[in-house]
Amino acid sequence: MTPPKARVVCLHDLHDEMTEEDIRQLFRGYTIIDQIRTINPSLGTNSRHYVLFSTVQDRKAVVEKFRDLYIGGRRVNIRHAPIGNYDCKFNIWSSPSPVIC
Repeated sequence: MTPPKARVVCLHDLHDEMTEEDIRQLFRGYTIIDQIRTINPSLGTNSRHYVLFSTVQDRKAVVEKFRDLYIGGRRVNIRHAPIGNYDCKFNIWSSPSPVIC
């Protein structure tokens, strides 16, 4: 099986009120294994949203299909996240200080 790091996308600038269910609806048709929203420690607000897909093909298709994604008048940047601060949730990062995508 493909390593989880190869199947993760990161969403930047996602509205704070978007829920995990909203994300599941947005990406319906693709198999989501798990997702996590990180917190900006200096502001205490939502920072980035990481989504773990079941296959690399799903991850690639999502990045391609949603490259010009706008939600609530805000452009949401979506990209592959081979590294990030999702390590605790997905248990796939071994560095003590992960890099934020």
